[in-house]
Amino acid sequence: RLGRLACPGARSATVHGRSSRMASQQPPPALEPMRVYLDRSRELQAAKPIVAHYLRVFAMNIALQLRSRLRPADLVYVSSLMDSLEQERTQLEAQRAAKHPQETIREFAIDLSNRARSADKPEVSIPNPSQRWTIVDAPKVAQAYHASAVVLDSLRQFAPLAPDLAQRQQSAHKRSQQLSLALSRALRSPPCVPVDWRPLPASLLAPPLPSPP
Repeated sequence: RLGRLACPGARSATVHGRSSRMASQQPPPALEPMRVYLDRSRELQAAKPIVAHYLRVFAMNIALQLRSRLRPADLVYVSSLMDSLEQERTQLEAQRAAKHPQETIREFAIDLSNRARSADKPEVSIPNPSQRWTIVDAPKVAQAYHASAVVLDSLRQFAPLAPDLAQRQQSAHKRSQQLSLALSRALRSPPCVPVDWRPLPASLLAPPLPSPP
């Protein structure tokens, strides 16, 4: 079952204090490339705090790569995000020490894409709006594929994706786009995933993070 875990727009609890307030804020227009990662982070905060944290770290790295084009007001947002990440880092220290975050993120992304595949019906090329699968299940499948591709993208802050993970990301992204657009046409509604999202260009990647002690 896919549940709410990968549904864009679903609400989830966040850590208390400044981090919680920061999570509810949208980035300014100049930081638009980080928006999708922050959106998925908010959805995963309660269920997968390590995954959510490193999605936000990935977003933070995007902001740092864009810093030369930011205005003072944009830098205030970046500074607040940095402070909230430091707070989260302290709260998650035990989990980070128990298992390398890279492995936690990888396992979650693979599990999410596997669940999407299990619930998918690729043989249905034209979704029927009178069927339950089209209304209830297919949007969750598209959202799970999308979330899997985004989470896999965040692994690139540690190292380039291994060939098998790069292929998994490409397939998940392609299917999320294909299915969400088919559903949009069938249901005459906006796409259920952000169809303009693409894996982050290499030019916006920061140097790989060091391994945790």
